[in-house]
Amino acid sequence: MPESSPSSIAHALREGRCVSDSGFDRIYPARVRAVSCRFWTPVSVALTGAQWLREAGSRNLLDVGSGPGKFCIVASLVAGGETLGIEQRPHLIAMARLAARTYEAPARFELGTIDQFDPCRFDAWYF
Repeated sequence: MPESSPSSIAHALREGRCVSDSGFDRIYPARVRAVSCRFWTPVSVALTGAQWLREAGSRNLLDVGSGPGKFCIVASLVAGGETLGIEQRPHLIAMARLAARTYEAPARFELGTIDQFDPCRFDAWYF
């Protein structure tokens, strides 16, 4: 299995090992990869956050403004529990859903804004 295949990347993350952003981002279209370092959470940051969530016993995460889903995907692979990303831009929701399927991550993504979700359903939020 090649080092940079989606399944090897997901396996590494499940084990708590960091992967490169360029490797993780390879599944996204070029226009998303081009802005990843400016707008999307780095894998190393998502991995640290996910490990903190797991250690804290968090079971329900809401990612507000999830973009193409990097943080949610990493968090769902590392910490488990319910991971929901909400985003206002339909094209990013479509990319996030495809990325979650590609990485076989249990993260979910919905189109919407924070005022459409019950904050009491979640014990952790990511902005």
